[in-house]
Order: sequence, then structure tokens, then C-alpha cells
Amino acid sequence: ANPWGLYDTLGNVSEWCHDLYERHRAADVVDPLGTRFGVNRVARGGSFASKASQARFSARQSVAPRASLPTLGLRPVRTIPSSP
Repeated sequence: ANPWGLYDTLGNVSEWCHDLYERHRAADVVDPLGTRFGVNRVARGGSFASKASQARFSARQSVAPRASLPTLGLRPVRTIPSSP
């Protein structure tokens, strides 16, 4: 299991995320939430069609909100941040 207790979460499809996409260097942040402004979303991880170097959860891509790809899926779970 991974640190969140989930099994076998990589390799079938990339995961469409709620986070808005922005470029950053890998050393800048750990588990970034994304920018507050933008259009495209983050797709994380590799899929059955990915190169070996992209078959890891830290791999990120920019995906248009209306994208429909056979290599893209989602996990309908989200933590709702508390109000300040």
C-alpha cells in the first residue's frame, strides 16, 4: 500500500486532478496544490501507453478541461479545505 493505504493506483490511466496546472521545478514543492488561476488541469502518473520514465505518480501533464483521452481517468475523492 502507498502512504494513504491505497493499492495499485498507478499504471492503468493517468489521473485527472482538481489542481490547476502550472509549471514548476521538481525541487520547488512537494505535493503542490497548483495555481489559483488558469484553465488546464493536472494529470498525474502514467498510463498503459506511457514511457517507463513517465510511469510514476510525480509525472505531471497539462490537460484541457474538456479533454477526453483513453489514457486519462479520475478518482472521485477530494479533501475539502476548511474555511479560514
